[in-house]
Amino acid sequence: MAGFRLWLGRGPILVLLVVLAGCVRHAPDSAPPAAADLDGRWSAYLATLEGTSLQEGCVPVRRDPPPGTTVRGAVLMLHGFNACPQQYEELAGLLAAEGFVALAPLLPGHGRMNPAVDRDDTRDLSTPGTWEADYGLFVRRMNAVMAAAQGERVIVGLSVGSATAIYALLEDRELYDRGLLFVPYLGMPGGAAATAVAGVVGRIPVLRETSVGSLGWRGICVPKRKAGRAGYCDYRFKHVVAINRLGAAARSGAAEAPLELPLQIVPVNNDAAVSERRLREFISLGAAGDTSRVCVYPEPVPHSMLSRADHPGEELFWLDAAFAATVDFVVDGRSFPLATDEPPLELGPQCRI
Repeated sequence: MAGFRLWLGRGPILVLLVVLAGCVRHAPDSAPPAAADLDGRWSAYLATLEGTSLQEGCVPVRRDPPPGTTVRGAVLMLHGFNACPQQYEELAGLLAAEGFVALAPLLPGHGRMNPAVDRDDTRDLSTPGTWEADYGLFVRRMNAVMAAAQGERVIVGLSVGSATAIYALLEDRELYDRGLLFVPYLGMPGGAAATAVAGVVGRIPVLRETSVGSLGWRGICVPKRKAGRAGYCDYRFKHVVAINRLGAAARSGAAEAPLELPLQIVPVNNDAAVSERRLREFISLGAAGDTSRVCVYPEPVPHSMLSRADHPGEELFWLDAAFAATVDFVVDGRSFPLATDEPPLELGPQCRI
């Protein structure tokens, strides 16, 4: 991690382009699946991925409660940018054991099999011109799946997955009982200057097609891939511009009409992958109605904080506490426990670890 931080010191633009790792576009069809039950709608979603060769850790995850267990509800879990449903494999099993059908789909454009250990097939990742159609279709499809679920409905996201979760909540404000947002990506770090640079990048064809992996992320990612991490180690500037627009849309939609369901927001202190200013604005939207609860993990908890596969060989000292708090929130709506003996951080009180 120390070497990683030194590399991040090169500037906010490079941070934006690579740290989002903590985090398949297919031919669109405008109609949601016709099946009336969750099984049928989930199967219809899986059918859209047929014919695409996916990495092992990028196959959508579903875990059902054990036989004889009372089904209490369903939880939809959305992974981070250039990562895969692998991020939720362990957590899905814990939630299924508590009576929740746990679903972790594949974000649009993600997961194609890599042609080589140091190369990626990112042909389907969303671009500035396609992100709205790609993610719009995705959230309508996932909301249709969840609408068929029995019992309580909960949505969970990490990073760009959190932005996608907000997008899904804006699409259907009455569908979910509560939402859990880890390290929400609602804008790039670096302030107005970084946003302006991204705008320029998005308009210049040569820059849009420039590889991000060549800036250093590939050197960090490839060893993790060899150790079992699924996802992409290389992508292009245009893909970053696209997810930045997704985050901006989620932020502006919630600002225009704040979400009213219970939300648990879980940032990481000094997270170099997200705009803390934009996150602070989002948190403040729920303050008046007391619908949002905030619990901040201290450093050195990383941006991608929910998967052992994202940190092979490292001691994840916070993970058991994060899993326990997540299960309590999904199952019973309990807020993340706070470290009452620790001072608050910039974005809110510290989570108990």
